[in-house]
Amino acid sequence: MTFNRVTRFLPSPSTKLLLQRGKRAGWTRLMPCIWLTAPGPATFMDWVHAAKLYYGEHIGIGGAAGLCLSGVNLREPQHIDIWLPPHRSVGRVTESRLLPRRDKLDRLSRINPRTNATSPGDALADVLNFTQVRAEAAAFVIATRRTFINTTGQIVNTVQTRSRQRHRSLAYELLTCQPAYDSVLEYQWVTQVETPHGIPNAQRQWRGPKEYVWDGIWSAFKTTLELDGKAYHSGINAITRDSAKDRAALAHGYTPIHFGYADVIHHPCATAAQLARLIPGMPHHQCEPSCPVPSA
Repeated sequence: MTFNRVTRFLPSPSTKLLLQRGKRAGWTRLMPCIWLTAPGPATFMDWVHAAKLYYGEHIGIGGAAGLCLSGVNLREPQHIDIWLPPHRSVGRVTESRLLPRRDKLDRLSRINPRTNATSPGDALADVLNFTQVRAEAAAFVIATRRTFINTTGQIVNTVQTRSRQRHRSLAYELLTCQPAYDSVLEYQWVTQVETPHGIPNAQRQWRGPKEYVWDGIWSAFKTTLELDGKAYHSGINAITRDSAKDRAALAHGYTPIHFGYADVIHHPCATAAQLARLIPGMPHHQCEPSCPVPSA
């Protein structure tokens, strides 16, 4: 007899014996009557299947889990938000990654009848309400826009029509700005390094020779900017690509400058100070008296 990885077993004398054998073989009870019939820990998709077996196929998966299932390139969430139709009531399930929700689908329908409660826009809005850190909220918005570039208007409308929405202005800014931010590191560069220190905003996502795209460029100072985050600048292929881009910049009279994740996130003032020293004539100022940016 074979089973799917996640299977529902209704109580009976025969299943009791079967489950006893299964536990000896490494099976794991995920929820009441829902078992993982394979050794090892349950995966994210195992929990999703368990939710549908337990609550029914009619449920919606919202929040960060909904974004992940929609293809947004983010780490798999530790919890799964469950959207339940109005006629369903459910108690909290303990010792589980599933977080039952009492939100009502009809409430969302009244706000925007054309929006499905498990749409990317609603999933994003739900995530933002539970995210307190601004940088983390920005990461969710940027990743969602990058994935759903053709339906950004619908996502903006969903976020804007929520009566209570945390990070509303941030989401609107990141969903409508042109060009779009390619990563949260680019957004942090602007908000933590450039703006507080009076550095002119680099032209973002600049397409130059041989169709290379630089994270930023200061044309007046003949300098290109590359922000080397782990997502796009790890591995031999990324190193080879970045080296080729640097050679292309030098061949056209531009000086390439690279900063990493730690430079932007953990040491923005020191990074601004270094930038001011590297580029003669670059406008700059201290963000506070203790800031190491040199006096202009």
